[in-house]
Amino acid sequence: MKRLNNVLYVTTPDAYLALDGETVVIRKDAHESRRLPLHNLENIVCFAYQGVSPALMGACAERSIGLTFLDPNGRFRARISGKTHGNVLLRKKQYRISEDRELRTPIAASFVQGKVYNCRKVLERAARDHAILIDVEAVKKSVGGAQRRAGRHFPLWRRRSADGCRRQRRQRLFWRL
Repeated sequence: MKRLNNVLYVTTPDAYLALDGETVVIRKDAHESRRLPLHNLENIVCFAYQGVSPALMGACAERSIGLTFLDPNGRFRARISGKTHGNVLLRKKQYRISEDRELRTPIAASFVQGKVYNCRKVLERAARDHAILIDVEAVKKSVGGAQRRAGRHFPLWRRRSADGCRRQRRQRLFWRL
């Protein structure tokens, strides 16, 4: 199981990231502002223009720590990642399943059921927390019917089109929130 670590977001425009031993050093105006251990990080997202030292880039790539560069508005600029670890046989089997209609239908059905379940929880929470602001009866009606229809066994094309119709109804409800 993969251990989830922290993500470091550097939003200070004049920050420069460097490596000192096994720690990330954030420098601003030639002064250290913070030190963080490298082994606690899963990703580093940099909104700064100053940049990152080549030593830190190499250490991140070596340890499979993602390093992403964005402009100050959040637009993607570049990404550095280490070696890709994956199972080729697993990926081939996933492609075979995606091409076989009998095997992909139950998987797609579980995706649709999961989406409906998650939306149902969001709408129920909204009805509970903001009952004065929304039409609670419309939410309950939409939620109940969607859950029943999602559990039936329909062809995949019909599930997808029904999911699209349900999505439109949910969007109308979400705009009222």
